[in-house]
Amino acid sequence: EFIHWVMVDIQPRNGGVKEGACSDGITPGGKQDPNGPGSSRQGTNDYTGFMAGDPEMQGNYFGYDGPCPPWNDELVHHYRFKLFACDFDICPVEGAFTGQNVFQTIEGHVIAETELVGLYSLNPDLG
Repeated sequence: EFIHWVMVDIQPRNGGVKEGACSDGITPGGKQDPNGPGSSRQGTNDYTGFMAGDPEMQGNYFGYDGPCPPWNDELVHHYRFKLFACDFDICPVEGAFTGQNVFQTIEGHVIAETELVGLYSLNPDLG
């Protein structure tokens, strides 16, 4: 499962995440600001590893980098946005943390969760 976005410490009083707040496209070398809206923090997404072998694109990809199936891919892709409520206010991860770091850290601390699934395809006949 390819992780496009990792964000922790989203507080209910922040009023949510506004459209486009954390991305306006893929930035060569990655977005460098781990700060999210309000007091939230962003980790590195899986583009960090995916771009590691490309000298022009490699870097730490903080924030959201959206759907990008291969140009010849005509499948419908499912993009899952998962939100977890935990029994702590601040997620104890630091630095350039990954989605896997967060999943390991929150294990046993999740008190509620929800998921939104978006569909995306390059084939207009499947939309």
